Amino acid sequence: MTDSWLCVIPRRRAAPGSPIANGAGMMGAVWVRDPEERRMWDTLGPSAQLSQQGIPISP
Repeated sequence: MTDSWLCVIPRRRAAPGSPIANGAGMMGAVWVRDPEERRMWDTLGPSAQLSQQGIPISP
């Protein structure tokens, strides 16, 4: 880490029934609670899941 910059990761709330990701998850370190949540991530794939949870750069 550094004291010369700050990383801000904006995100939207997850839709009901979809997996959630905290700040570490938005950077690719996804933790799951149980096999069911793992299946939810595997269904669409981590990149697609995270792109839906993030905020688009352009409207």
